[in-house]
Amino acid sequence: MVYKFKCDVKASDLWKLSMYTTYHSFLGVCNIVFAVAMFLLAFRFFGHSTWVVRIILIGLCMIFPVFQPLGTYGYACRQLEELPKNLELSFFEKYIHVQTDNKFEDVPYNKVSRIIRKSDIIMLVVGQKRCYMLTKRSLGDQEEAFVNFIEQKIAGK
Repeated sequence: MVYKFKCDVKASDLWKLSMYTTYHSFLGVCNIVFAVAMFLLAFRFFGHSTWVVRIILIGLCMIFPVFQPLGTYGYACRQLEELPKNLELSFFEKYIHVQTDNKFEDVPYNKVSRIIRKSDIIMLVVGQKRCYMLTKRSLGDQEEAFVNFIEQKIAGK
């Protein structure tokens, strides 16, 4: 069986993946604890503080719920600019055919080290420095069959 998909990764997909990774780690726990502590501190001292302290408290309360997601989205937009355009992956029995506008490469399945399913993205890790990302949007209703196909190929190295 042959599977053929276009990689249509968007900045919002990279943003969701980054936020998912952050908030499912120790860093996310620290972010939540700091945000709650800042809200409690602001609530406690807001009524009888000067306008400068109020502005600082409001700014500190907005770090993790507002500024961090905006900064992460900006970083995702910059990452998206570095990704190859019009990337198409074709999965054959013996190899993966990777094609961009004017380049192509055949990657054997023994080079694929693992498959990662996170959020709305499925990542195929090739070697130590490359990763191909497919969104669930591009996989459609073939997702489960495709993942089973890839897992069998990786297990049969």
